[in-house]
Amino acid sequence: MKTDIDKVIAQIVEKFLPRFSGENIGLLFSIELRFSHYGKTQETAKNINVNILFQRPANYTRVLAMINQNKFVCNDIFDMTEESYHDSCWRSDGFSFLRMLIQKEKENFENEIKSQKYSFDVCLGFVPFEFVEINKISPVSSEAYEKRMKVNVGKCLNLNDAMLIILKEIKS
Repeated sequence: MKTDIDKVIAQIVEKFLPRFSGENIGLLFSIELRFSHYGKTQETAKNINVNILFQRPANYTRVLAMINQNKFVCNDIFDMTEESYHDSCWRSDGFSFLRMLIQKEKENFENEIKSQKYSFDVCLGFVPFEFVEINKISPVSSEAYEKRMKVNVGKCLNLNDAMLIILKEIKS
């Protein structure tokens, strides 16, 4: 069975982080891409961590990504790439970086092991997503096709606290 991880994540974002949720709350997904090859004499493995943060302060949805970083921790400042900031196209162009990354890393791994026989998994982990407090997002640089942002993340929020913040924002 094939699962399109981008469609699954987009549905979760739509359900748990509605439009007009406010500027100070985000929904974070930490994904691990795993490549494994079990040869006759050795095992080759490669893991790539991808963190994707969604913010929906109004009608637009912002998609920010950070690749090959360790576990995303709260109360820190991160350098992330803004993949999309749009009202509806975020579902496609917000994930194009992930599709391109997977394709590129599959090709790199095939070249490294000199084979097309390997396993590839996309893992969301035990906790597929978490709510985070966003203190501030500031532009760092804007190249032709890349917009770098400094993201100041506050505390991680439990589901109850996150829903209270979202409901308060939607009502105001």
